[in-house]
Amino acid sequence: MKDIEYLEEMDNPANLRIIVSKLPFRLRERWRVIAFDVQEKERRRARFSDLVKFINRQAKIVSDPLFGDVKESPDEKGKLKSSIRAAKGSGLKRSTFVTSVTPAAGYASESSKNRSQHTSNTFQKPCLYCD
Repeated sequence: MKDIEYLEEMDNPANLRIIVSKLPFRLRERWRVIAFDVQEKERRRARFSDLVKFINRQAKIVSDPLFGDVKESPDEKGKLKSSIRAAKGSGLKRSTFVTSVTPAAGYASESSKNRSQHTSNTFQKPCLYCD
């Protein structure tokens, strides 16, 4: 990129923001800290070259053969999930009760008997005129 005549365009904050928006969230957070440090310590805006240095360093960190692929152990994942469940469960408790209602013997109405006889054969269509 140093050989390109229009490298200043890459230093444009709008262009830097577009490039940074393509990074994963955690890297965007880290970049925000780096950009702030550059502005605070060196009294200038972060440039494209600063972003390139940052990304190169992060790539080296992730590709480190010894500690580059550090993952959570299954125990830590379980603890995290249980703490999330506990936090979610601290609100109102909800329960669902399902019941079914059937008429008692001898109390079935005449209309329900007619309905059950009428719908017993699902393949027989009633007459549209006389129902």
